[in-house]
Amino acid sequence: MQIPIGSKEEAVQEYLRLVENLQESLEWDLVDIYYTDGSKDSKSNAAAVCKIGERNRIKYATYWNLGPYMEIMDVELYAVYRALEHLKQ
Repeated sequence: MQIPIGSKEEAVQEYLRLVENLQESLEWDLVDIYYTDGSKDSKSNAAAVCKIGERNRIKYATYWNLGPYMEIMDVELYAVYRALEHLKQ
């Protein structure tokens, strides 16, 4: 994994190429791919989890409003924690 140097559009295209290559080599009934995100603004914090399946179909997505007092790293970690909890089910 690396942080792209080019434009956002180039990063999207590279991501789609990587996912396509990954999908070709996977047996989807054995794989879960989760995306997590945390975001912070001056009034609130939010964490989100998205699970994707074959052909980038969304299988699960949710988010939580965590209030204004958490640090961004705590919000990011909360999203990862919730993804791991979902994975355990």
